[in-house]
Amino acid sequence: MNKLRRFYNQNTKEIWIGIVIIIFIISIIQLFNNFAAKENQEKIEESKNEEQVETKYGKESETIILGRDISEKTKDTYGEIMDQFLTHCVKQEVEQAYNFLSKDCKEMMYPSQEVFKTEYCETKFSGNKTYSFQSWTNVREVIYYVKIFDDMLSTGIANTRNYKEDYITIVKENDEYKLNINSYITKKERNVEEEKENIKIKVNDTKVYMDYELYSITISNYSDKDILLDSREKTDTVYVKDENGATYEALLYENEEEDLIVRAGKKKTITIKFSNSYQAGTRMKMISFSDIILDKEQYNERLEIQVGW
Repeated sequence: MNKLRRFYNQNTKEIWIGIVIIIFIISIIQLFNNFAAKENQEKIEESKNEEQVETKYGKESETIILGRDISEKTKDTYGEIMDQFLTHCVKQEVEQAYNFLSKDCKEMMYPSQEVFKTEYCETKFSGNKTYSFQSWTNVREVIYYVKIFDDMLSTGIANTRNYKEDYITIVKENDEYKLNINSYITKKERNVEEEKENIKIKVNDTKVYMDYELYSITISNYSDKDILLDSREKTDTVYVKDENGATYEALLYENEEEDLIVRAGKKKTITIKFSNSYQAGTRMKMISFSDIILDKEQYNERLEIQVGW
């Protein structure tokens, strides 16, 4: 004990300096540990938040038919748009829901809020409804498949077999995302033409729906005879062809006979419907009129005109 006292008395300064250094080192270590613990906690919280963001519309972003799943960058944006639109429809908030529609969709299908209300909101969302949606395809167009059910909470009946459905396409319009609804997918400008023997056929545009396509066609007859665009003796003489060589027939029975007559020196624009169901990733490449009657009165000469793009 005396030796320790003597040692302490002889080295008091050095001992306290050592103690101070040790305390300082321990404090620094604790400080670093606290910083590290805080940083780890922040990373854990960030990870939890990211996980919540990733799973908010996780199921809805898994593509059913073709293409990649909706990307991490856009799935929440798309999901929120779908949720907001469908919620407005359920609540019959017509004006708010109508504002989500694209310009094309309004012009072609719902030119006014009243039409939209009666032909869409009241038709699909009458009564107490709920809904689900999921990515259908994500190749050229982003299309969601929607199911509209009776709300079990209000009806007390769980019935998921009986439902109404829709296909909704997300499009970008003036840097905003808008919707094409009721199975209307997109409009494709064509503006291509072909002329043969004083007959010119111009394909103006294609309106693509889930179950069919509508082609706007302008026919110019520069001859001195009335022509008939198709004799309708067969069903496969007016068709469109895709990039894989598959053909799809026109539903000419939906056109009046007068639609197919172009008088001498005249021009007319008609709409022809084709039976092809929407196929994600498949492009149409040409349209063919293979049974044009060059003289409607004589039925003596026939012509084929194909227009490609």
